[in-house]
Amino acid sequence: AIIDRLPLAERMTLAGDEAIPRELRLDLALTSYGRAVQLQDNAAIDRLAAMLETLLPQLATDWRRITHTPAGSSKRFAEAFVMAKIPSLRVDLADYARPEGTEPQFSGYWEDWLLLPPGRATRAGRVPPPGAYLPDAYGYGGEPGDAEQEAADLICLTRCGPGHAPLHLPGFAVAGLGRAQAERRYFLYGSPEAPPPYARSLWDEMLAYVRSHPAEPRAAEALYRLIRVARWGGNHDHLGKRAFRLLHDRYPRSVWARRSPYYYD
Repeated sequence: AIIDRLPLAERMTLAGDEAIPRELRLDLALTSYGRAVQLQDNAAIDRLAAMLETLLPQLATDWRRITHTPAGSSKRFAEAFVMAKIPSLRVDLADYARPEGTEPQFSGYWEDWLLLPPGRATRAGRVPPPGAYLPDAYGYGGEPGDAEQEAADLICLTRCGPGHAPLHLPGFAVAGLGRAQAERRYFLYGSPEAPPPYARSLWDEMLAYVRSHPAEPRAAEALYRLIRVARWGGNHDHLGKRAFRLLHDRYPRSVWARRSPYYYD
Protein backbone atom coordinates (compact mmCIF):
# COMPACT_ATOMS: atom_id res chain seq x y z
CA ALA A 1 0.00 0.00 0.00
CA ILE A 2 2.86 2.36 0.80
CA ILE A 3 4.77 1.50 -2.39
CA ASP A 4 1.69 2.26 -4.49
CA ARG A 5 1.61 5.73 -2.93
CA LEU A 6 5.17 6.54 -4.06
CA PRO A 7 6.02 8.58 -7.18
CA LEU A 8 7.21 6.77 -10.30
CA ALA A 9 10.88 7.68 -9.80
CA GLU A 10 11.01 6.10 -6.33
CA ARG A 11 9.20 2.97 -7.57
CA MET A 12 11.73 2.61 -10.39
CA THR A 13 14.59 2.92 -7.91
CA LEU A 14 13.11 0.04 -5.92
CA ALA A 15 12.62 -2.02 -9.08
CA GLY A 16 16.31 -1.61 -9.88
CA ASP A 17 17.51 -2.57 -6.39
CA GLU A 18 19.08 -6.02 -6.70
CA ALA A 19 18.83 -6.51 -2.94
CA ILE A 20 15.08 -6.96 -3.44
CA PRO A 21 13.87 -10.43 -4.52
CA ARG A 22 13.60 -10.79 -8.28
CA GLU A 23 9.85 -11.56 -8.21
CA LEU A 24 9.11 -8.36 -6.30
CA ARG A 25 11.33 -6.36 -8.65
CA LEU A 26 9.28 -7.75 -11.55
CA ASP A 27 6.05 -6.65 -9.87
CA LEU A 28 7.44 -3.16 -9.25
CA ALA A 29 8.84 -2.82 -12.77
CA LEU A 30 5.65 -3.94 -14.51
CA THR A 31 3.30 -1.74 -12.49
CA SER A 32 5.74 1.16 -12.92
CA TYR A 33 5.78 0.49 -16.67
CA GLY A 34 1.99 0.86 -16.73
CA ARG A 35 2.38 4.19 -14.97
CA ALA A 36 5.12 5.37 -17.32
CA VAL A 37 2.94 4.59 -20.35
CA GLN A 38 0.01 6.55 -18.93
CA LEU A 39 2.33 9.43 -18.07
CA GLN A 40 3.87 9.17 -21.56
CA ASP A 41 7.31 9.38 -19.96
CA ASN A 42 9.60 7.95 -22.64
CA ALA A 43 12.74 8.03 -20.50
CA ALA A 44 11.02 6.01 -17.78
CA ILE A 45 9.50 3.63 -20.35
CA ASP A 46 12.94 2.89 -21.80
CA ARG A 47 14.54 2.42 -18.39
CA LEU A 48 11.82 0.02 -17.29
CA ALA A 49 11.78 -1.88 -20.58
CA ALA A 50 15.53 -2.45 -20.17
CA MET A 51 14.91 -3.88 -16.68
CA LEU A 52 12.04 -6.02 -17.90
CA GLU A 53 14.11 -7.54 -20.68
CA THR A 54 15.82 -9.47 -17.86
CA LEU A 55 12.99 -9.64 -15.33
CA LEU A 56 10.38 -10.90 -17.83
CA PRO A 57 12.53 -12.60 -20.50
CA GLN A 58 9.52 -14.32 -22.09
CA LEU A 59 8.91 -10.96 -23.79
CA ALA A 60 12.55 -9.90 -24.18
CA THR A 61 12.17 -9.19 -27.90
CA ASP A 62 9.24 -6.87 -27.25
CA TRP A 63 11.01 -4.99 -24.45
CA ARG A 64 14.11 -4.60 -26.63
CA ARG A 65 12.04 -3.23 -29.50
CA ILE A 66 10.62 -0.54 -27.22
CA THR A 67 14.06 0.69 -26.15
CA HIS A 68 15.31 0.68 -29.75
CA THR A 69 12.34 2.63 -31.19
CA PRO A 70 12.44 6.45 -31.11
CA ALA A 71 9.56 8.40 -29.60
CA GLY A 72 6.48 8.60 -31.78
CA SER A 73 3.63 6.45 -33.04
CA SER A 74 5.85 3.41 -33.70
CA LYS A 75 7.11 3.46 -30.13
CA ARG A 76 3.58 3.82 -28.77
CA PHE A 77 2.57 0.81 -30.87
CA ALA A 78 5.46 -1.20 -29.43
CA GLU A 79 4.39 -0.22 -25.90
CA ALA A 80 0.79 -1.28 -26.51
CA PHE A 81 1.83 -4.48 -28.30
CA VAL A 82 3.58 -5.80 -25.19
CA MET A 83 0.69 -4.69 -22.96
CA ALA A 84 -1.65 -6.74 -25.13
CA LYS A 85 0.31 -9.81 -23.99
CA ILE A 86 0.00 -9.13 -20.24
CA PRO A 87 -3.68 -9.21 -19.21
CA SER A 88 -3.05 -8.65 -15.50
CA LEU A 89 -0.95 -5.50 -15.92
CA ARG A 90 -2.03 -2.59 -13.72
CA VAL A 91 -0.52 0.58 -12.25
CA ASP A 92 -1.00 -0.59 -8.66
CA LEU A 93 0.12 -3.72 -6.86
CA ALA A 94 -3.36 -3.90 -5.32
CA ASP A 95 -5.14 -5.28 -8.38
CA TYR A 96 -2.14 -6.60 -10.33
CA ALA A 97 -1.20 -10.27 -10.73
CA ARG A 98 2.29 -11.47 -11.64
CA PRO A 99 2.55 -13.08 -15.11
CA GLU A 100 3.86 -16.61 -14.73
CA GLY A 101 4.81 -19.39 -17.11
CA THR A 102 5.07 -18.91 -20.85
CA GLU A 103 3.43 -15.93 -22.53
CA PRO A 104 0.32 -17.92 -23.60
CA GLN A 105 -0.09 -18.95 -19.95
CA PHE A 106 -0.27 -15.39 -18.62
CA SER A 107 -3.65 -15.09 -16.91
CA GLY A 108 -6.01 -12.31 -15.92
CA TYR A 109 -8.12 -9.82 -17.84
CA TRP A 110 -7.30 -6.62 -19.68
CA GLU A 111 -8.41 -3.12 -18.85
CA ASP A 112 -9.21 -0.36 -21.31
CA TRP A 113 -6.18 1.87 -20.85
CA LEU A 114 -6.97 5.53 -21.47
CA LEU A 115 -4.35 8.17 -22.25
CA LEU A 116 -4.67 11.83 -21.34
CA PRO A 117 -2.83 14.66 -23.12
CA PRO A 118 -0.07 16.36 -21.08
CA GLY A 119 -1.51 19.08 -18.90
CA ARG A 120 -5.06 17.71 -19.06
CA ALA A 121 -5.20 15.40 -16.07
CA THR A 122 -8.34 14.23 -14.32
CA ARG A 123 -9.42 16.01 -11.16
CA ALA A 124 -8.75 13.10 -8.82
CA GLY A 125 -6.80 9.87 -9.10
CA ARG A 126 -8.07 6.49 -7.97
CA VAL A 127 -6.04 5.31 -4.95
CA PRO A 128 -6.66 1.72 -3.84
CA PRO A 129 -7.92 1.70 -0.23
CA PRO A 130 -6.10 -0.31 2.47
CA GLY A 131 -8.61 -3.14 2.13
CA ALA A 132 -7.41 -3.74 -1.43
CA TYR A 133 -4.10 -5.04 -0.08
CA LEU A 134 -5.47 -7.70 2.22
CA PRO A 135 -4.70 -11.33 1.27
CA ASP A 136 -6.91 -12.64 -1.54
CA ALA A 137 -8.14 -9.13 -2.34
CA TYR A 138 -7.14 -9.18 -6.06
CA GLY A 139 -9.97 -7.75 -8.11
CA TYR A 140 -11.39 -6.00 -5.06
CA GLY A 141 -13.39 -3.51 -7.13
CA GLY A 142 -13.21 -0.85 -4.45
CA GLU A 143 -13.48 2.83 -5.20
CA PRO A 144 -12.23 5.89 -3.32
CA GLY A 145 -14.61 6.71 -0.52
CA ASP A 146 -15.63 3.08 0.10
CA ALA A 147 -15.91 3.29 3.90
CA GLU A 148 -15.48 -0.43 4.54
CA GLN A 149 -12.38 -0.67 2.33
CA GLU A 150 -10.88 2.54 3.73
CA ALA A 151 -11.30 1.34 7.32
CA ALA A 152 -9.97 -2.16 6.65
CA ASP A 153 -7.32 -3.38 9.07
CA LEU A 154 -4.30 -3.89 6.84
CA ILE A 155 -1.67 -3.35 9.54
CA CYS A 156 -2.85 -6.29 11.69
CA LEU A 157 -4.27 -8.24 8.74
CA THR A 158 -7.82 -7.93 10.17
CA ARG A 159 -6.88 -9.06 13.71
CA CYS A 160 -7.24 -5.59 15.27
CA GLY A 161 -10.56 -4.85 13.60
CA PRO A 162 -11.70 -2.16 11.15
CA GLY A 163 -10.52 1.34 12.01
CA HIS A 164 -8.22 0.33 14.87
CA ALA A 165 -4.92 0.37 12.95
CA PRO A 166 -5.12 2.96 10.15
CA LEU A 167 -2.49 3.02 7.42
CA HIS A 168 0.38 5.33 8.37
CA LEU A 169 2.75 6.67 5.73
CA PRO A 170 6.42 6.97 6.73
CA GLY A 171 8.27 10.24 6.21
CA PHE A 172 9.85 9.28 2.89
CA ALA A 173 6.41 8.47 1.46
CA VAL A 174 4.89 11.68 2.79
CA ALA A 175 7.70 13.67 1.15
CA GLY A 176 6.78 12.35 -2.29
CA LEU A 177 3.03 12.32 -1.81
CA GLY A 178 2.41 15.51 -3.79
CA ARG A 179 4.26 14.19 -6.84
CA ALA A 180 2.56 10.82 -6.54
CA GLN A 181 -0.88 12.41 -6.38
CA ALA A 182 -0.12 14.61 -9.39
CA GLU A 183 0.96 11.54 -11.39
CA ARG A 184 -2.08 9.56 -10.32
CA ARG A 185 -4.37 12.07 -11.99
CA TYR A 186 -3.18 10.56 -15.30
CA PHE A 187 -3.92 6.96 -14.31
CA LEU A 188 -7.17 6.22 -16.10
CA TYR A 189 -8.25 2.74 -17.07
CA GLY A 190 -11.10 0.30 -16.68
CA SER A 191 -14.58 1.80 -16.95
CA PRO A 192 -14.53 5.26 -15.37
CA GLU A 193 -18.00 6.75 -14.98
CA ALA A 194 -17.29 9.84 -17.07
CA PRO A 195 -13.95 9.74 -18.91
CA PRO A 196 -12.91 13.11 -20.36
CA PRO A 197 -13.86 13.46 -24.04
CA TYR A 198 -10.20 14.01 -24.91
CA ALA A 199 -9.07 10.69 -23.37
CA ARG A 200 -7.68 8.28 -25.97
CA SER A 201 -7.91 4.50 -25.74
CA LEU A 202 -4.50 2.84 -26.00
CA TRP A 203 -6.15 -0.09 -27.79
CA ASP A 204 -7.75 2.28 -30.29
CA GLU A 205 -4.34 3.79 -30.95
CA MET A 206 -2.92 0.31 -31.53
CA LEU A 207 -5.69 -0.51 -33.99
CA ALA A 208 -5.30 2.82 -35.79
CA TYR A 209 -1.56 2.20 -36.17
CA VAL A 210 -2.17 -1.19 -37.76
CA ARG A 211 -4.78 0.30 -40.08
CA SER A 212 -2.35 2.95 -41.30
CA HIS A 213 0.68 0.62 -41.50
CA PRO A 214 -0.49 -2.42 -43.50
CA ALA A 215 3.09 -3.63 -44.08
CA GLU A 216 3.91 -3.69 -40.34
CA PRO A 217 5.26 -7.24 -39.69
CA ARG A 218 3.35 -7.50 -36.39
CA ALA A 219 0.05 -6.17 -37.81
CA ALA A 220 -1.86 -9.46 -38.06
CA GLU A 221 -0.68 -10.61 -34.64
CA ALA A 222 -1.63 -7.24 -33.15
CA LEU A 223 -5.18 -7.61 -34.47
CA TYR A 224 -5.38 -11.14 -33.06
CA ARG A 225 -4.32 -9.81 -29.68
CA LEU A 226 -6.82 -6.96 -29.80
CA ILE A 227 -9.58 -9.51 -30.37
CA ARG A 228 -8.40 -11.26 -27.18
CA VAL A 229 -8.26 -7.95 -25.32
CA ALA A 230 -11.87 -7.33 -26.31
CA ARG A 231 -12.90 -10.86 -25.31
CA TRP A 232 -11.40 -10.67 -21.83
CA GLY A 233 -11.90 -7.02 -20.97
CA GLY A 234 -11.19 -3.67 -22.61
CA ASN A 235 -13.80 -3.94 -25.40
CA HIS A 236 -13.86 -0.22 -26.12
CA ASP A 237 -16.35 0.85 -28.82
CA HIS A 238 -16.68 -2.63 -30.40
CA LEU A 239 -12.91 -3.11 -30.48
CA GLY A 240 -13.14 -6.86 -31.07
CA LYS A 241 -15.44 -6.48 -34.05
CA ARG A 242 -13.28 -3.80 -35.66
CA ALA A 243 -10.06 -5.78 -35.15
CA PHE A 244 -11.67 -8.99 -36.44
CA ARG A 245 -12.92 -7.37 -39.64
CA LEU A 246 -9.58 -5.77 -40.41
CA LEU A 247 -7.70 -9.00 -39.68
CA HIS A 248 -9.87 -11.12 -41.99
CA ASP A 249 -10.15 -8.46 -44.70
CA ARG A 250 -6.45 -7.71 -44.89
CA TYR A 251 -4.67 -10.86 -43.66
CA PRO A 252 -7.15 -13.72 -44.30
CA ARG A 253 -4.45 -16.35 -44.87
CA SER A 254 -2.34 -15.49 -41.85
CA VAL A 255 -1.98 -17.89 -38.94
CA TRP A 256 -3.47 -15.15 -36.76
CA ALA A 257 -6.67 -15.08 -38.82
CA ARG A 258 -6.94 -18.86 -38.54
CA ARG A 259 -6.60 -18.54 -34.78
CA SER A 260 -9.43 -15.99 -34.71
CA PRO A 261 -12.56 -17.54 -36.25
CA TYR A 262 -14.82 -15.40 -34.02
CA TYR A 263 -14.97 -12.03 -32.35
CA TYR A 264 -16.71 -11.17 -29.09
CA ASP A 265 -18.72 -7.97 -28.86
